[in-house]
Order: sequence, then structure tokens, then C-alpha cells
Amino acid sequence: MKTEIPPIFLKQLIAIGESQDFSALQQLFVEFAPARVGHFMRQSPQFWYSVADTLSDSELEALIRAITVAERDFPLFGGGSVSGVIWTFCSLEQRKGCRLDALADWILAHTANDWAPYGSSNGGARSLAELDAYHHHVAERKAASQKAEEVRHATAVERKAEKAIKGSS
Repeated sequence: MKTEIPPIFLKQLIAIGESQDFSALQQLFVEFAPARVGHFMRQSPQFWYSVADTLSDSELEALIRAITVAERDFPLFGGGSVSGVIWTFCSLEQRKGCRLDALADWILAHTANDWAPYGSSNGGARSLAELDAYHHHVAERKAASQKAEEVRHATAVERKAEKAIKGSS
């Protein structure tokens, strides 16, 4: 059996995203209980790419906005590290052939998902500037850890060499 988002649900999500009246999500989730439709947010990338393929750029952006806020406000609709937000954002970026910084910044400001929009940890960043700072901090920690490991290794090699010299005398 093929999994498919109910067309009326998808259309209403897009309409909410276009209007950016996210208070309308409350009524939508009365009609479509998050427990009943939340599994859509955890579908495969291919599922979301096929949804994206049926939408125009503006419809896809509207859908991304709506599901970002829905995921934040309705926990049973969350997708975490496999969220539909990630795959639809990725699809739109690929389609446009460039980084979508303004949309990424908007998603970060409106999400509670620490994996959105790129599918890797955003460290709780709520803007691209915070995300860049987070990535810089992670890179610095990685470099410091690598340097400490190099020093540890060099010290171990020196000790081994000294032991070998002492053992041969």
C-alpha cells in the first residue's frame, strides 16, 4: 500500500504557509489529528521528494513554513532528524541550485527541531548567524581535540623510544 498525504490536508498546509496565519493549524489538526497524520513527517526522503515534485516553488516554500510551525507546535507531528522539513527544504534548494539562506534563517527562527533545516544538528541555533557560530565552535573543539591527540601520540612515541634505548643499554 502506497503512503500518500491526504490531498486536502496537503492543500490546507500550503494555504496556511502561504497566508502565514499559523493559528489556522489549530483547526487543521482538529480535522486531522496529529496522532493520525504525524507519521508523514517521518517518511523517507524519497516520499518527500515525490511530494515536492508535484508542487511549484512557492507552494513548496509555503509547505515548508507550515510544517515547520506545525512540527514546533504539535509534538505528535514532529519528525526529528528525519523531518519532512529537512527533505522538502533540501528539495527546494536543489531545485533552485543555490543556498536558501533567508528561508533557512526563517526555519531556524520558527523551529523546535534541532535537525532542521539541514538534517545535521543545529545545536539549538535560532538563526543562521547562531548556526555559523555553532559550526565554528564545533570545528574549534574538533581541532583542539585533534591537536591534543597528536601531542598524546607524539609523547607516547617518545616514551616508547626512550624505553627502547634504555632497554638496549
